[in-house]
Amino acid sequence: MYNTTRNIAGIVFAALLLVMTGCNNRKFTIEGTVAGAAGDTLYLENNTLTPTAVVDSVILPEDGSFRFKHTAADHPEFYRLRLGESVVNLLVDSTVTSLRYKGDKMDFATRYTIEGSDDCRIMQQVSLAGAQLKAQVNRLMQSTDGNDMAILRAELTDSLQAYKERMTELILQAPSSPVAYFIVMQQVNGMPIFNTFDPADNRIIAAVATAHDIYAPGEPRTEYIHDLALQGIAALRAERKEAQRIDTDTLPETDFIDIALYDMQGHERRLSDITKQHRAVLLDFTAYGYEYSPEYNMLLASLYKKYHTQGLEIYQVSFDIDEHHWKVSADNLPWICVHDAESLYSSLIQLYNIQSLPTCFIIVDNGEQFLRPTSDEDLEKKLGKIFG
Repeated sequence: MYNTTRNIAGIVFAALLLVMTGCNNRKFTIEGTVAGAAGDTLYLENNTLTPTAVVDSVILPEDGSFRFKHTAADHPEFYRLRLGESVVNLLVDSTVTSLRYKGDKMDFATRYTIEGSDDCRIMQQVSLAGAQLKAQVNRLMQSTDGNDMAILRAELTDSLQAYKERMTELILQAPSSPVAYFIVMQQVNGMPIFNTFDPADNRIIAAVATAHDIYAPGEPRTEYIHDLALQGIAALRAERKEAQRIDTDTLPETDFIDIALYDMQGHERRLSDITKQHRAVLLDFTAYGYEYSPEYNMLLASLYKKYHTQGLEIYQVSFDIDEHHWKVSADNLPWICVHDAESLYSSLIQLYNIQSLPTCFIIVDNGEQFLRPTSDEDLEKKLGKIFG
């Protein structure tokens, strides 16, 4: 009996060990054919944040067939097939077990089919669009005729705008996806297409960074794009501050700057109208996409429940980059929720001297008092004093 029990325990332990080992060693395959490339070396490379690393290679036989098998990472990872100077970008995530490539040597990176991943097919479209941009840039750089250069420059400007509009549509469909990251990291001749120091481009990069912070925390690329977005935001904010020279160290104690933004129903909600209707208005600046938000909104909910019948209203301004995420988050909140589409570029950040989120103010008796709580405890204390 003892031996039987011990044997069963051993079998169970071995099975568990096998399962655990299998989970940590999930494999994927990349196979296919490259016509006309017999004798050439095909490389499988891991396109990491550090310099690209060769994972495997094969000298292609007469029929051009190849097959790579590799251990998958525990997070989405980018790979690429390289033949000479031509590369095909690939994505391997938890849904991918096998990818199949079919193409030829002459058009290795442009005219090929890829099976096994919708994301890889989208990346193919992105790469082709980028290659077209690169060709235009190269034509412009090689031109010596002044008239031709002007025409080429205008064409490139139009093409770049069209490219960014198309790519932005793809990004906003799923900003937390690895494909969105892939798009904003694209370059032409070593120069980023989406420039973090350009206000419009930085909004897109920040949208991807915020979505990755929420849905892909801890992944290597999340920290990288988060830092990239913040670099741009800091630089742009410094430029704007230098240009505007707005003195925002203090705001009048008995006045406030009016705000007119739209709620989820598309109605304009003007702060000055709200302050006329309530004894005290808590003006709150926040972003629902950050970790503090759920707990912070719970605090506001308790204060709203306690003091609303005594004359408290909350006017909450969201700086969320993703408007859809704002609408979903604000849907069940009982107070006034509005959205600033300018996000972290809003002039309100300068005008109200917002150094961090959340930041709130209490407007009492239509501006007779204008209070700035310094902490959650101070907020509760000030409201208690007003309504006590």
